[in-house]
Amino acid sequence: MSSVTAQCTPLFQAIEQHGGNADNTSFAVVTLLSSIKDRNKIIETIKSSQFHKNHARRLFAGILPVLKSIIEEESFIPASAFLDDDEQDEEEKRASQGTFSNQDNKNRLSGISNTSVVPDEDSSCALSFMKYTAMMLHGYLQNVSSKKTTQNKKQDVMDEVKELTELLHDNLFELNSCGVEGLAVQKHIITLCESFWICNFVDRNDYVASVIPLLLLRTLDGNATKSDIKRLWNMRDALHLFSFDDENIAYLRSLIVRTVGSALYLKNTEGRKMISYFFQLDADLVKSLHDGIKAQIPMAKRPCPEYYGEIYFRAWKMAHSNVTEEDEDRTPSYLDEDEDGETEQEETEKGKILSMIEESLQELMNASVHVSSPHMTSAIQSVLEAFYIKKKSPEVETLLFKMFTPFLWRSLSAANAMVRVNASIALGKTYPLRDPLAGKTHLNEVYSKSVQSLVSLLRDDDHKVRVAACEATIQILGHYWDTLESKDIRSLLNEIISRHSNDSSSAAVRIQAINGISKLLDAKASHGVLKTFLPLLGDHIHDKVERVRLATANLLLKLKKIKGFKYYHTVPVEHILARMASEGEFVKKPLGPVAGALTELTLNSYCPTGVNGSEQVNRIKTLILQNPKAARVFFNNIPYYLEIRDVTKLIVLIFKVMRVAVDRHVDKDEDENEDESLSDVIASNTALMAGFAEAAQTLLSSIVDDLSSDADNANCLEVLQDEMKGTTIIDLCSYFEDMIENLDDESMIQDCHVVSSSLLGCAGFLSAENRKEIQNEITKRLQDYSKISKEDRGYMNVVPYLAVFCSWHMEKEVALSLSYSVKCAFSEDDEDIVLLSPSASPPRRGKRKQSQVNGSTLSKFVVPVLPSEEAVSVVNTVLKGANPSCKTVRDAILSTEETTSAIINALEKATILAEKIISGPVASTINNESSTEMILSACESFGRVLIHKEAYKNGELTLPPEAQRLLRWLTMRALPLIVSRLEDMSSSLGDLNISRISSIGVRESLSSSTPLSPLCLPPPRRKSTRRSTISKVDSSFVGMEDEGGRQFVMEGNCEDSFRMFKMVAGLFKSSITTFFEWISLGGGGVQEITESVMKWTELLDCDFQGSSVKLELFPSFCAFSGMVESKNSNCNLLQDLLVAVRFEEDSNVDACYEEAVKFVLSKKETRQSKLEELSSMLLSNLNTEECESFQDFVDQQRLGVKVALRTVLSKSDGVSVFGQVLSDKLLANGTQSLEALLVLLFTEYSQLKDHLRSQFTDGDALEGLSVLKEAYAMN
Repeated sequence: MSSVTAQCTPLFQAIEQHGGNADNTSFAVVTLLSSIKDRNKIIETIKSSQFHKNHARRLFAGILPVLKSIIEEESFIPASAFLDDDEQDEEEKRASQGTFSNQDNKNRLSGISNTSVVPDEDSSCALSFMKYTAMMLHGYLQNVSSKKTTQNKKQDVMDEVKELTELLHDNLFELNSCGVEGLAVQKHIITLCESFWICNFVDRNDYVASVIPLLLLRTLDGNATKSDIKRLWNMRDALHLFSFDDENIAYLRSLIVRTVGSALYLKNTEGRKMISYFFQLDADLVKSLHDGIKAQIPMAKRPCPEYYGEIYFRAWKMAHSNVTEEDEDRTPSYLDEDEDGETEQEETEKGKILSMIEESLQELMNASVHVSSPHMTSAIQSVLEAFYIKKKSPEVETLLFKMFTPFLWRSLSAANAMVRVNASIALGKTYPLRDPLAGKTHLNEVYSKSVQSLVSLLRDDDHKVRVAACEATIQILGHYWDTLESKDIRSLLNEIISRHSNDSSSAAVRIQAINGISKLLDAKASHGVLKTFLPLLGDHIHDKVERVRLATANLLLKLKKIKGFKYYHTVPVEHILARMASEGEFVKKPLGPVAGALTELTLNSYCPTGVNGSEQVNRIKTLILQNPKAARVFFNNIPYYLEIRDVTKLIVLIFKVMRVAVDRHVDKDEDENEDESLSDVIASNTALMAGFAEAAQTLLSSIVDDLSSDADNANCLEVLQDEMKGTTIIDLCSYFEDMIENLDDESMIQDCHVVSSSLLGCAGFLSAENRKEIQNEITKRLQDYSKISKEDRGYMNVVPYLAVFCSWHMEKEVALSLSYSVKCAFSEDDEDIVLLSPSASPPRRGKRKQSQVNGSTLSKFVVPVLPSEEAVSVVNTVLKGANPSCKTVRDAILSTEETTSAIINALEKATILAEKIISGPVASTINNESSTEMILSACESFGRVLIHKEAYKNGELTLPPEAQRLLRWLTMRALPLIVSRLEDMSSSLGDLNISRISSIGVRESLSSSTPLSPLCLPPPRRKSTRRSTISKVDSSFVGMEDEGGRQFVMEGNCEDSFRMFKMVAGLFKSSITTFFEWISLGGGGVQEITESVMKWTELLDCDFQGSSVKLELFPSFCAFSGMVESKNSNCNLLQDLLVAVRFEEDSNVDACYEEAVKFVLSKKETRQSKLEELSSMLLSNLNTEECESFQDFVDQQRLGVKVALRTVLSKSDGVSVFGQVLSDKLLANGTQSLEALLVLLFTEYSQLKDHLRSQFTDGDALEGLSVLKEAYAMN
């Protein structure tokens, strides 16, 4: 006692020594407690059990009059906060009395300090006094509550404490006007009032009216935390003290409704529980909260809908428990002891709340079936999921039955397809939709109705309904397999597997069927039945839709994990490998989802872990020999399923196997110590060797980035570098290149090239310090190759060697070497034109200068200079090739402006020389036909490199100026020249053949995903010398235009003109190919290109006297027209080809027409409009002479029109659209010939009459169509 008195003596003196003067007393107390050390000491003393009631009464009785004076005089409010206007003073007075429903008081509740309030000395002292008073009161309440022995027993405190607390509580709102200091005081007072409530003191209800709104508002502040919600949750029972029918608390209602949109509330369990508790306060508030949630659902992102579902479920469960609870001990704790027992009115209010919650739920359930937006349906279903997963509870099952029964069964057969879709989903989630209190008869009725509904939905005409019905059926079968009858199970499965999985009209239905069966495998009871059905799904591994194939692959992966199932019983291994191979076609890297899934499926079969090297080699060998293309896809994907360490071991093992195979073949007598398990891996099996080499390169390229970027893989990188350095790789390449000389089988020759290319690709990953030896060897091989004659060069493929240099970042040296070689073939500057005979060449330089060019000039190249004809062929191959070596060289050269310009400048020399040949005088100086082909090859490469250069840029593809000049020159100069001279040369053109020139193979180009030309030029033939004289010609295409009206004059003999025609025709052919590729890449200038190509079709009307030129050019024109028509609504070019061009009956011509039309109609999204355009065009160009049958009518058309018409009418939608367009023309301007045609069409296609019947319901519109009226009685 003495110690407490001693410690509190300074405080008592500060309160009592001023004789009740409020200002002096408050100043003395504040001065004393402003010291943190003294304040903490006094507060701890008050909290201690030695601080008795007498001390408390002396302390708080002294503080009470001072606090009253401060509050009465409003001295705690800074002078700057007072309002001058009397009206505003009155509003502030009303607000301080507890009314917080108006807009002004909303601002007072905001809890945001008024920055315009400037504190003064008196107000700061008063506010500090209030704060310290609240702290001491809070400390005392903790002291009293610590002595409580019974948890729920109410405690009483002295009247002074209550009166002080009431004074502080009643001024909570006023503190909002006191700036930052006022908010700090408000925080301590709220803490005091919370203690009064939580510790269950007598009259605690008097101190929460102002606290609850402030706590609620605090939780909605942007800086609120989880602890703020916990504080509100601890005082939740105090919410029942408010009368929510009172208009004065409208703002409190609005704060409560705002909580449903608060992210803080939703993501915290206490917050969701708090919102659920709000539902228990008032029936009208339930509706407001429900409306607030409905407003949030459309924009809610996962997992917010699930959170709302949890809120609804907890709210319903609490309300349901309140209504059904009969134990009076559950009386709310906020009621006084004399208020125990619930009145009838209170029970009625709880019933209203439950009814309102259930009405809200039924509104959501009804909306989940009847809303039109799939997104909204999904969101609402996510909300209701909380009830679906608890449907085995009798209370929840009763609720679902009561809520869904009024509308679900009739919605399953609604006219609106989306309603049927949503109802199917609801049926699957609510099944069995029954009353658990009803008898067995009711259950049988529900069961029978459900099965009949499912069968009907599975056969619905709308594919979306079928998808939803399949999902619902699988869900029901999976959860209730044991409760369903066997005949019903087989009936439902038969619908899904036999019909849905083979639904050709909708890929979504097929996907859902396969995914559904995969999901059904989770039910072990289904395994016995599904074993017999699964093989029926195997063919879908080859479905045309990737998602269907992926679903099938995932099904196989699931089967692999289930005991008792073998995935290869569903899809045989050969089909799996064939599908894997197909996934690798027409893609840069076969890393698609299907390829990855199939790789994972077969990983343990072909690349198992924990086996020795010999077994691993045998597995790889088996895969390569079974399907080499599948092996490429497999090795591209396995690095995603294996550790880098395991991939490294596999690469090293492959190199070892290849070395052993070659060594065994070279040293046939020294194989006693070789591994007998590798005895069947022999070098003469070139297909196997090619597979091994490709596998090594593929694996290495897939992990090289991880090897160089991750320090943990340093050991693996070192192992691989040691394995590849030295001459091992080049020795293996030499062995297989030498083998080619003794082979006649083209496939084996190709395999040897693949081995060499792949091994050199591996060498490209060598580091600078490890590649010196192999670099010197490669350089020497290229130098030797360049020195020997063409006849003695053998079969060495130069491109992979250049790719190695590019992989070593030496693309500038490669470009310099190639451009120099190409330039030497066509240039006039410093070197001779090697394609011209000596008499036509400029005077040679002296021997000393010539020696300098051949010696010192060539020695400066790091990459050896190739023979000119070989360099032109290499450039052409690189620009067109799709193999890894070509891609490496192409990407490297086109990666910089410097290297690209070097190649372009060199190839442009060929276009200049081509102009000279076409102009006449130079044609006689060309050595032979192979020289002509070489020039054309270079010209084609020139156009293609322009495309690649533009395609490598970021942004829109614009037609390069060089390509625009080529278009103008071919259209304005070359075309008139060749057309005007054809008659003079017709007798000598029979042998004119341009089939070697790259063209667009119609089937290949239109069906392939890559626009690159499929053909490469063969090696040029041996040259022969021909003497003639050349004349000076301007060195650009534009230069010819600048000369005005001067036309080219045919000079020289007939053979020279023949060579000129071949040059021009070849340029047209390669140009069409080049511009086709440009448009397929999405390049600009389509209109300009199309207009030019349309003019070029004049070549197809020329008489080439038995030459194959027309047949060579025609496929290119057809493919080009199909591409343009598919990308633009321009039928003019295709119409010209179909109508104007005349050919004799020829299967190749028919195929060209057919493929072009099919390509135009290939895009699903534009098929309808293209069918209408083509039908209209065909009707405008038909020969409408009367015929006895429709087939006779088709046969009398021109070849192009006939083929196009048959192609359009080969499908049912084509027949319908053609008939529709024809009927529209009849209604607009009917003629007798069109009527006759429609009759023939009806006769041939009987289904068309029903389709068009709706178009002829108006009798007036058919007034002139007597033939149709009489024949079909369509009135």
